Amino acid sequence: MKNKLEKSEAYSEHYVDFSIVGVSGTQELFCMQFLANKPTPFVENATKDGDDANIQIGVGSILYHECTLYMGKDQLEALYETIGKNLGK
Repeated sequence: MKNKLEKSEAYSEHYVDFSIVGVSGTQELFCMQFLANKPTPFVENATKDGDDANIQIGVGSILYHECTLYMGKDQLEALYETIGKNLGK
């Protein structure tokens, strides 16, 4: 009897980075991009010998764009201050 492996849909997410870029010449509007690095399984190698199968599974990474926020300079400064105050607690 052969057991079928069900595909897992519950991967852990590892947020790796975000960037802040000025998008206006006056630096009054900023763009924040959030990225996620998600481990994704894939078949590295598969061989078959008669009724026997040998499958090697690996894990790779796929970088996903999660969201983009556009924020005015005043809003970004307020966010920065709020984060700083809460980290100091």
